[in-house]
Amino acid sequence: MLDSAEHLGQALGDWSGHPNKAYVGKIDRVLTSPTQAWTPEYYIDHYLQSHNRPVTHWNRNVVSAALGKFTGRAPFKRWELDEFLDATWRFAPD
Repeated sequence: MLDSAEHLGQALGDWSGHPNKAYVGKIDRVLTSPTQAWTPEYYIDHYLQSHNRPVTHWNRNVVSAALGKFTGRAPFKRWELDEFLDATWRFAPD
């Protein structure tokens, strides 16, 4: 899936070409382990790739909007966000 991100001229988590320039919301970082945290932009791109979805501005906006409805509190853990997003919707089959 990185080919899709490269096709857009972007690396995973680099939203420099995105109209909003970055994720805007209450989530400031996503804990992936006790010693590692990701930016929300990196997490969103990783989430799309792990679900075999293209890393496009449209898909980023969809995931960003869904994250805005997350009711959990900081610290935001990757597995909690994954669980929430997976329960929020199902991707349409290709």
